Amino acid sequence: ILLEFFNTVLMTFGMKTVNPVMEVHLQGENPFCFLEFRSARDNMDAFQMLQGLTLGECQLRISKPMDFQVPPPELMDFEVPDDINDPKPRPRPKPAPAAPAP
Repeated sequence: ILLEFFNTVLMTFGMKTVNPVMEVHLQGENPFCFLEFRSARDNMDAFQMLQGLTLGECQLRISKPMDFQVPPPELMDFEVPDDINDPKPRPRPKPAPAAPAP
């Protein structure tokens, strides 16, 4: 249910990747979870999009691990495939071209 919730919210907020959250890891009785994203860029975008989000009556606190490091630019758009045995990477949607300046 949480996986579907986060994917639906992110796509509603404008995330271009289909199902950017691959897994939700719950930590026993603790009131928190970890989200595993399809790419580093999805992670970075979701971090901004999910700030202030509420679930039921709870406002979610979104944070990253203390040892989190931004990956190098060449790895930002690498996507984890749905099937690790599939050698073909999924095409990433191209961003819309910028509007010409007036």
